[in-house]
Amino acid sequence: MDPMTRIGLMTNLNPENGGVYQYNLSIIAALAEWAAESGGHEAIICDLYGQNELRNSARRFGLDLLPIGTITTRPLISRVASRVIAYPRVRAGLRAVRAAIGDARRTNRAGLIRKQLARAAIEIMFYTGAYDNGFEIGMPYITVVHDLQHRLLRHFPELATDAEYASREYSYINHAANAMALVVDSDVGKEDVLKYYSHCGASADRIHVLPYLAPQYLFEGGAHSAQDSGSVRKGVCFPERYFFYPAQFWRHKNHQAIIRAMSILKRQGITVHAVFVGSNAGPMRNAEFSNVMGLASQLGVYPQVCYLGYVSNEEMAPLYRGAVGLIMPTYFGPTNIPPIEAWALGCPVIMSDIRGVREQAGDAAWLVNPDAPEAIAEALGTLWCKEDARRHLIERGRRHIAAYGPSEHRYRLGQILTSTMQKLPRIA
Repeated sequence: MDPMTRIGLMTNLNPENGGVYQYNLSIIAALAEWAAESGGHEAIICDLYGQNELRNSARRFGLDLLPIGTITTRPLISRVASRVIAYPRVRAGLRAVRAAIGDARRTNRAGLIRKQLARAAIEIMFYTGAYDNGFEIGMPYITVVHDLQHRLLRHFPELATDAEYASREYSYINHAANAMALVVDSDVGKEDVLKYYSHCGASADRIHVLPYLAPQYLFEGGAHSAQDSGSVRKGVCFPERYFFYPAQFWRHKNHQAIIRAMSILKRQGITVHAVFVGSNAGPMRNAEFSNVMGLASQLGVYPQVCYLGYVSNEEMAPLYRGAVGLIMPTYFGPTNIPPIEAWALGCPVIMSDIRGVREQAGDAAWLVNPDAPEAIAEALGTLWCKEDARRHLIERGRRHIAAYGPSEHRYRLGQILTSTMQKLPRIA
């Protein structure tokens, strides 16, 4: 048997992070169960943010929690620079000084974290996202790369700024060069990493595919409708029948296409309803939320839209079960979590016919052009009016998801960890 290895898990469990939050929960559960089954390895949650969610998850899965202190004070030069509103050359100089100070603080902070991890006898880290801590701390590590959309779809406002592009490139270039293993969600994701970062050191043997898994909390509890779960809130007129879309209000989520499709159906005499959940916090998401609701009002379908905001885990499963279908005309991939949740809960799926998503869905979803409201309207109208079409998609979804469950997910994660740990110096 291989020597016991202590694995540090660093993640960010913010419920408002949507699908990433659900992914992180699944990784915590799988890692805890794999470590227990291995009989010789130990997983420790490293809490860099002081999150209650992390503490709760550690207790729930029987994992140790390692609190890690952080440096949060802003240096004087940063506070001064933030108040300079004139003199471009002064601003540029202050930015350069602030960047240098920021680099020094990151280096110092990384050194402090590395010492804490070493004192806890952690030998390898697993990061559930492309966090800069991975290469800045300097310990052996595995990191997850969720997508490279900043390379593929930079025209969306959430990816359009030079600062956003530079930040992502800084992360991915360094991970390609330094991570012991890179984890992606699909073969398409692996192709993307190799295409854009092989020149930085990414190689096929270091990139591992770990498909997304439906979070297990979806199967807890027995409510079968949104009304039973308490999702109908005061002041909200919840529709009896509806299409469901759990997504934050980023432009790439393409809520507007759903509104346009609903308008097309209304002109055909078919009144469908949609229930949206997800955060609209922050300037960009709030602006897109206003655009979506403004368009709904302009096209006369505003009364057919129900927005619930952020909903708890307990409310999600009943919302899926009560829906006529999931409608997800997103532009982003390679794969997405809501379709997996829908398939697991017997909810038919309408998805974007785009690279990555196409491979994820196979024949288990009605694929539509996200740029064609007419095609989306056809799919919505068919499922709304024809129960046979719904049942057909539900059955395909169940067959599609049956091949990959928690045990397969845990096995693949274990393979990634084992093969990577075998390359650690003390084991080689």
